[in-house]
Amino acid sequence: MTYIPGICNITPGGRRKRLAAGIVFAVVSITSYLYAPTFLTVILVFITCVLLIEYVQSFCVYKGLWGMHEDENGVHHTNRRFAGADRKKSWKIIIMATIITAIVTAAASFL
Repeated sequence: MTYIPGICNITPGGRRKRLAAGIVFAVVSITSYLYAPTFLTVILVFITCVLLIEYVQSFCVYKGLWGMHEDENGVHHTNRRFAGADRKKSWKIIIMATIITAIVTAAASFL
């Protein structure tokens, strides 16, 4: 994968890791909800949402916020003129994950 500012900052391998971690966190979230729903469950759902959105959008929030990107040769610092686009994309993902978490939590409270 080629680095595209504000669009893509991780490799296919990074995407696979996020999908695997997202599935694990989803299972842990559901288990937590079924056995002992607490604020920890909400945090787990949020992390699940972030990981799965990162997978779908080929974009790492952490790397975007800290001005880094990943390619076949490793992790690199992003040029300053592109860092703003990456930060903006990172915040969009965080906001999307927060909204999805609120919807999932509200829906789960009615079950």
